[in-house]
Amino acid sequence: MIFLNRLPEEDRKLLHKHLTPFDAKRGEAIYHGGSGADAMFFIESGSVRLLSEQTKEGGSADQTFSILRAEDFFGEEAIIGEKNRYQHTAKALENTRLQVLSRKAFEDMMADSIPGGTRVLLEISRSYREVLEDPEMRGKVVLFYGPRDGGGRTTLAINTAIMLARHSQKPVAYLDADFQLGNASQTLKGPRSPNISTLIQTEVKLSLDRIKAAMHTHHGVDFLWGPYLPQDAEIITRDALRRILAELCRGYAWVVVECKSHIDDHTLQLWDRADRFLLVGTPDLGFFDRLQRLMRLFDSLGYNLERFEGVLTLTGADTAEYLDQFRKVLKRPVFTFHSVPLLSRQAEVAGQPLVLQAPDSDYTRDVEGFVHSLLGKQPGAPKQGGIFARLASFFG
Repeated sequence: MIFLNRLPEEDRKLLHKHLTPFDAKRGEAIYHGGSGADAMFFIESGSVRLLSEQTKEGGSADQTFSILRAEDFFGEEAIIGEKNRYQHTAKALENTRLQVLSRKAFEDMMADSIPGGTRVLLEISRSYREVLEDPEMRGKVVLFYGPRDGGGRTTLAINTAIMLARHSQKPVAYLDADFQLGNASQTLKGPRSPNISTLIQTEVKLSLDRIKAAMHTHHGVDFLWGPYLPQDAEIITRDALRRILAELCRGYAWVVVECKSHIDDHTLQLWDRADRFLLVGTPDLGFFDRLQRLMRLFDSLGYNLERFEGVLTLTGADTAEYLDQFRKVLKRPVFTFHSVPLLSRQAEVAGQPLVLQAPDSDYTRDVEGFVHSLLGKQPGAPKQGGIFARLASFFG
């Protein structure tokens, strides 16, 4: 297993020399939030859940922060943090093989090679999670997800991105993360290449400038298309997606992501990274059946529902009952978007976003109201730092 694969081979060998294997059984707590941080962990196989442990009357109310898998790492507070206490509890979701880097082992690694140890430390500090947790360094991820296709998710995500760029006057990126059957490029009648799969195939270093070179600008938004061929979705690894999203968050104030309805490793990864999680559906019984099953999944994973909001598309005068049901199930705010089938078809034929094709429509007013809510409520996150202070301690 290769950890920190952007490092030179000699630095990876230096790191592996100081790692110690550890096997965690399913459900085992590797450490608890608030306890002393004396080691960080690399996942060789299996998966780990990071969570905040909470209690409520009648039982626990643990909330999932992230789910990590092979090649991910966690517990880096032990190496780069100033307070040296773990922020979250880590539990094995299944039998998991870990490689442990203790603080003492890290100090030994620095003694073996100050240049190599420094490069390892800086690479750890550039981890995606640290970038995301510093609100001064990152854009906000707005995720559109629906438990089934065909509910106007793509149309809404594209129109939201365009209105975000217009009203915020800040850079906005769009990631089509429906990697098998995404159609954002067809909606805007754009070229199908370059796209995310050609980017990963041709670029060894997924830096922001190389990612931007693969994007297409439409109406003030930079779009990164999904693969043209469904089989090319296999090219997109978990690490590549993480690096691309991290770079987009570094270069854009807003990153709008359209996520496929199928739940897999990529879906879970994007769920974890969303600042605003929009559950998109239509007013019909099929959607609500899937919604209830989805909510049971969220509950079992301990997701914090405060990030969630509901979106009901294709609404009209006869959908009030469905709207009430949506609010009861989700117990979160719900935004509604009018059904304008004739205008939607005209915009589709023209290859124009609906908000630009029909600026005075009810749908456009709905999108504007939704965008204003995004701009007025941007969730922050606690800062995490200490990297350069920690680095300086090894030279002091």
